[in-house]
Amino acid sequence: MNISFLAYNIFGIGGTVKTIVNTANHLADKGFKVEIISIKRTSDAPSFPIDKRIKVRTISDSRAKYKYHGLTTINTLLKKGFSTLPSILIHKDEDLYKNFSLYTDYRLIKRLKKINSGALVTTIPSFNLIATKYVSSRVLKIGQEHKEYNIHSERLQKKIKKGYGQLDILTCLTDNATDYYSEVFKNNKTRIVNISNATKLGVSPAPLEAKQVIAIGRFVEDKGFDNLILAFEKVVQKYPDWKLKIFGDGELKNNIRESIHQKGLFNNILIYPSTKNVSLELRRSSIFALSSNSESFGMVIIEAMAEGVPCVAFACDGPKKIINHGQDGILIPCGDVDAFSKNIMQLIEDRELRHKLGINAFQSAKNYSLDTIGKKWESILLKNNKKPNNNKE
Repeated sequence: MNISFLAYNIFGIGGTVKTIVNTANHLADKGFKVEIISIKRTSDAPSFPIDKRIKVRTISDSRAKYKYHGLTTINTLLKKGFSTLPSILIHKDEDLYKNFSLYTDYRLIKRLKKINSGALVTTIPSFNLIATKYVSSRVLKIGQEHKEYNIHSERLQKKIKKGYGQLDILTCLTDNATDYYSEVFKNNKTRIVNISNATKLGVSPAPLEAKQVIAIGRFVEDKGFDNLILAFEKVVQKYPDWKLKIFGDGELKNNIRESIHQKGLFNNILIYPSTKNVSLELRRSSIFALSSNSESFGMVIIEAMAEGVPCVAFACDGPKKIINHGQDGILIPCGDVDAFSKNIMQLIEDRELRHKLGINAFQSAKNYSLDTIGKKWESILLKNNKKPNNNKE
């Protein structure tokens, strides 16, 4: 069976990219013929290793030296002209809307029209909606929803309600999203499937002896790094030999860095670019901190658990789905900075508790292994049932 994944930039770094690569690699290993269609190409090699049997197709090469490489004169003129015009296919409220253009619209539709069998897996609302309009009825259309419905803008919500009912399958990461979409589309052909992201399991739990807390994520408002700085400021007052390392990039990075310097915490809170070696950095740490105000799933939580690193997190939807409070991690009422800092300090002080949570987290991560989640994907694809079915799975 042919499987196509549509991604924004498979050469980048992030939870969605890693999830696509993990799933695609698993399916290729199980004998599926897999391709990944990437709107952008921003580097010579992917950040995460992709199985050599997987064909990677690029819609628009953004590398400077290859910007017009291999294009005919007509296509070069099209790219130069259309790249300056805004996309009409991608919704304006999508996070990456400004990175699309009329040129990527044209190339994307041209590519999708060539898919006439197998399955297409799409990864953001606009891609899901495009698939329902421009892809052959012979193709199994699987849309992925990585966010809770209410996180989307009202304008995008209306598009979702109108268009998702034309998908064959919609996958959701949380019980809340699964229940919501099952109710909304109960009279449509769309099957709603609850399927988590998958991760590779570490060999053994991390030692958890380093005086270091780690956080990973984009520097955007939802990640709540401002609250994390406030919480760790209290930690430093009692434990000045502990450090917090934050890995990521984003529009608020300079703001957070300035806040750290204003508070005189530059020796204790260190900011690094996004890293490809998440597992290595996690194993060098003793506590993982997730300060997100909203998180539909939290790929990095299961990555931390897979290395046996206990997580302290605000109890938004994603962490609540993954973490068993007091057993394999700690959940804090959203926005309670004092409780966040106190629980980090509890894990600093209580070595036995820290190791207990870490070992339990390592065991819990097996529920999200590539083998476990991969089998669910195999089942979904091999059933290939395009008849109306309103049951949840």
